[in-house]
Amino acid sequence: MKIDYQKLLDRIKEEDKNIRAFLSLRKDLATENRAGALADIPIAIKANINIKGENCSTGAKILANYIAPYDATVIKKLKASGAVIVGLTNMDEFAMGSSTENSAFGATKNPRDLTRVPGGSSGGSAALATNVGDIKKVFSVIRGEDERDATSQTQNAKPKTQNHNSKLKTDKVKIGIPKGFVEQGLDDGVKAAW
Repeated sequence: MKIDYQKLLDRIKEEDKNIRAFLSLRKDLATENRAGALADIPIAIKANINIKGENCSTGAKILANYIAPYDATVIKKLKASGAVIVGLTNMDEFAMGSSTENSAFGATKNPRDLTRVPGGSSGGSAALATNVGDIKKVFSVIRGEDERDATSQTQNAKPKTQNHNSKLKTDKVKIGIPKGFVEQGLDDGVKAAW
């Protein structure tokens, strides 16, 4: 599917006035690589991941003018696969938060209900995610070791399901949630479900 990127950027600018999911949008998308597994899939990047020549503020005023000197490994992989990086998303300052209300550039709002937040510290990204199939495609491109990151996984991670539409056998699934996560600031309906 061919995407009109100018139309996409215009729509983001209009919708984002109230949401604040983006800290910045890239202007010249016409020169991006359009070949590969992620060809023509628009992608937004959290503002703590280096994109050469772009601002990498990490949601902090002190880094408001910091320009990344190189592409992070994940960005190299995305670009090589034809992904179109449309902009940088809002986040809690230095990724220290769980609501994206602690960004020096304003809180991100939940696009489904502007009185709520989408979570954090990746709230800008959370407000944008819409398609599990595309997320699986992205994961297949970016997975694996990052030789520049001593904390990265050395084994080649693989998706746990082959088909994201398949039925999950819920009788075999256990989900652990720390009690502290379901106390303060949680919607009553969600709290009751736990």
